[in-house]
Amino acid sequence: RHSLRKREQERAERDPAALDESTDGEQMSLFAALSAVATDHQDHDGFDGDDVDDDLADDDDPTLVLTLAPPPPLGGDRRMPDDLGAAIGGEAARTRREEKRRLRERNAEIVAVLVAKTGQSHAQVNSELNRLSGVGRITEATVGQLRQRLEVAERLARR
Repeated sequence: RHSLRKREQERAERDPAALDESTDGEQMSLFAALSAVATDHQDHDGFDGDDVDDDLADDDDPTLVLTLAPPPPLGGDRRMPDDLGAAIGGEAARTRREEKRRLRERNAEIVAVLVAKTGQSHAQVNSELNRLSGVGRITEATVGQLRQRLEVAERLARR
């Protein structure tokens, strides 16, 4: 049997106040230097006697104002998604899982129609549809395969 609790003999009682006190007076570093390289050292005199930044008090120089050109157009030609054949909402808003579920439900509905029309069993109709559309198992089919299977089933139902 496994337990995450420490055994009584392993558990040493600690004084909570002792955890707050430091024994050295200085905290240990959590980092260690891996290497060091000596470089030339230059002394900088700071601001070279410039105690106050007086130039900030003056107004901006109007001769320094720049007029920028308009930004370039974004991403080439700006055709609307409808012009490209992409719909906003509807089928385009569905996730792949939702689309597969919808296609499987439509396939199941048309299989029921084919069973009633042909007199074959569900297994026979499904097997034939899978063979004609190149689907191994309907649970492992891609969206394209499910659409192909549905098209085959609709053609058979129209006969």
